[in-house]
Amino acid sequence: MSNDIAKFCTMVEDRFTPTIKALANIILQNDAAAIRSIGKMMSSDALLYCQQDIMKYAITCHAKHISLHLMPIYCYADIHTKYKNLIKAGKFQKGCINFSNLDDIPLMEIGQMIVECAAKPYPTQYQLDRLLK
Repeated sequence: MSNDIAKFCTMVEDRFTPTIKALANIILQNDAAAIRSIGKMMSSDALLYCQQDIMKYAITCHAKHISLHLMPIYCYADIHTKYKNLIKAGKFQKGCINFSNLDDIPLMEIGQMIVECAAKPYPTQYQLDRLLK
């Protein structure tokens, strides 16, 4: 376990630690371009994954749920639609999935989704164009 994962786990409730480790391992195994760090996401402590200095994934923990933020599902409707139909245990938002029952997180499907996210161009041309403005 890398130091940033261990540090992040000390910043959140202990009950989230196994899930954080599992999700972090899935991202590590399936998207080599994502660089991990600790930061803030919407005022919450987050385990961030960036590509070309743009947030791609993040894990945040809240009182009643854990959130997996995935910018590619926000950018690519086909991935969002496909996995919203496959992952019933999570509540899908525009760019994240919230899981209230940590025991029901479908890790295999999340792994497949990360593989598909990693295969898409990121950052998107739209994101790059906005950086230039």
